[in-house]
Amino acid sequence: MKQTRFREIEEVTYVCPVCFEKAENCICKTFPPDYTICIDKNLEKALKLLNQKGYKTLYSCEGHYAEVYVLIQGKVKTCPTGFKKENFKGNTKIFYLFKETDQVEKVKKEKIKNLEEWAENLKERKNA
Repeated sequence: MKQTRFREIEEVTYVCPVCFEKAENCICKTFPPDYTICIDKNLEKALKLLNQKGYKTLYSCEGHYAEVYVLIQGKVKTCPTGFKKENFKGNTKIFYLFKETDQVEKVKKEKIKNLEEWAENLKERKNA
């Protein structure tokens, strides 16, 4: 099995930085096929929704180490159930820190589902 520097390649997917479709399904054709961004597969749905609604995501992690998080450009008023948010250099970090007592894989799936539901229910950001 091929590995990237940090984790197995099966855990990530490559998407267009504009339409957030997988590279092979890019609908905007703005960038060359080899210009993609790498995201965690389990965050794909939430990140796509956020970006399509005008909430530009800057960084994210599905919780390989200690937290599930998404850094969104600018300020965001709400956050998903069970998450916290904080201002980070003028942007909004939405995150869940794993507790010692958490069954990490189970809690990770639950928190990612909460993130997806929150993203689905967000109104589109004006002047995106």
